[in-house]
Amino acid sequence: MTVQDELKLSYYKRLGALNEAHQVYLVQHVESHRMFVEKHLTVYHKAVFESLMKTPIHNIPRIYELVEDNMQLIVIEEYFDGITLASRLEKGPLSESEAISITCALCDIVEQLHSRTPPIIHRDIKPSNIILTEDGDVKLVDLDAAKPYEGAADRDTQLIGTTGYAAPEQYGFGNSDVRTDIYAIGVLMAEMVHGAFSRSQLTNWPFDRIAEKCTRIDPALRYSSVKEIQSALVKLDGSQPTNTARSKHNIRWLPPGFRTLNPLYMILMGLWYLLVGAISLSVEVEHASGTELTLNRIFFLISFLLSTLFVGNYLDIWDKVGISRIKSPYLKIPAILGMTALVFCLPIVVLVIIEMAL
Repeated sequence: MTVQDELKLSYYKRLGALNEAHQVYLVQHVESHRMFVEKHLTVYHKAVFESLMKTPIHNIPRIYELVEDNMQLIVIEEYFDGITLASRLEKGPLSESEAISITCALCDIVEQLHSRTPPIIHRDIKPSNIILTEDGDVKLVDLDAAKPYEGAADRDTQLIGTTGYAAPEQYGFGNSDVRTDIYAIGVLMAEMVHGAFSRSQLTNWPFDRIAEKCTRIDPALRYSSVKEIQSALVKLDGSQPTNTARSKHNIRWLPPGFRTLNPLYMILMGLWYLLVGAISLSVEVEHASGTELTLNRIFFLISFLLSTLFVGNYLDIWDKVGISRIKSPYLKIPAILGMTALVFCLPIVVLVIIEMAL
């Protein structure tokens, strides 16, 4: 471990063990006071964590630090506050609509993993690795067993997974691919509504038929993608359930202030958008023609709206420009303000260029 690596890790103070046996700890950043998870892995695919660190996936823990030392990988990742699906199932099975909602949300996440180049196979989807938050989000954690898909391999060389959820190919009978995760999703579906997975419990009920197809021994007979599972689920009863996670996933596209569906935030931000519109559309420019005045008002409105979207981290824009990786608030706040000013000025620059060309 280099001195630089030691310095990076020194910013995280260990608070306690989340899983002492697997060396998983809850840590706190000494400057920002944010909570993170620290893991020490001895069996891992570093390329998976590097991919997620470079391009995070919504509802999968964001990777902040990766340090290799003494045959192990030390990972600092995002901490999700909530309960595991395993804890929720201890209270009893879920309704069909709840199970569909969670499965659709899970498929949204897994589809993003499978869409990577090369695809990333999770290989350990189970209730204890699914977090349910208070605001209804579904999170998928623990990519310790994940690996990039190696199409040329005949069979898995490392037998990793959890008994009961691992597909037959994870026991050396073939090579893990996207259908390996589909098998685990099918087991999970059955467990959510029946309390446990047993082929004898699967009936001719449409939901059970979907779970059964996911869990067929021959991967070629399973669904070929998680999108197919979603399509099958939303066709139950001829329509998409009103509370599916796909609908929740679409909340991400709502503007800042509306994504939480909190009435107070929605009212305040609604007033802000009205104020921005009123200010922008009342701009006066001396000696400007009607066309020039209209252009000025439109571009000022665009500047205000883009700045608002940036400050609100719309569609995780901070990840794309690197702000999320800045740990010190003394650096992060100026970076946000500076980038916001830049975003505000860009449409104005475009406006000046257009007016010079006219």
